[in-house]
Amino acid sequence: GDAFMTSSSSNEASQESDSIKGSFFTYYLVSGLRGAADMIQDGRITLNEAYQYAYNETLARTEKTLGGTQHPNYDIQMTGTGDVVITDIKLKTSGLILEKKIAGKVYIRNSDNILIAELQKPYGREMEVALPEGKYNLLNQLDNGILESEIRVSPGERYLLAQNDMIKTETEETVTRG
Repeated sequence: GDAFMTSSSSNEASQESDSIKGSFFTYYLVSGLRGAADMIQDGRITLNEAYQYAYNETLARTEKTLGGTQHPNYDIQMTGTGDVVITDIKLKTSGLILEKKIAGKVYIRNSDNILIAELQKPYGREMEVALPEGKYNLLNQLDNGILESEIRVSPGERYLLAQNDMIKTETEETVTRG
């Protein structure tokens, strides 16, 4: 069979963002494949999990853009049993494990300060994200502030990040208008 995913429906344009340096849909699809889409916590990302995650996040992120809400689409024509596994994060050589106590929006930037993953981390659930070896800066956005941590992932290592390894960061004061 075959599976096609498009970043928008046929009657709308796909949007890109300067802040994520690319397409909303592709960005969230890649974040999902890294582990954010693992809804049943089995260490495997299926085609349907990846699409659902990218669809929901793209929709949420584009609701307030000038281009309007973007609706990813798919056409899957496959036969057989079970869902197709497209990523097995347990097989990766390195990555990050966010402990159960961490909750809220988590942003992961590489050593070049490029945002490579953004995910909503629920409390009480460990979450694993596949990452190549390197240095990363993590921000955990909470209702009452921001926590930050800098980590180094070594080859073959799964770095376990605990909430108490993160430090409270000063938030920038801004003025809202409108």
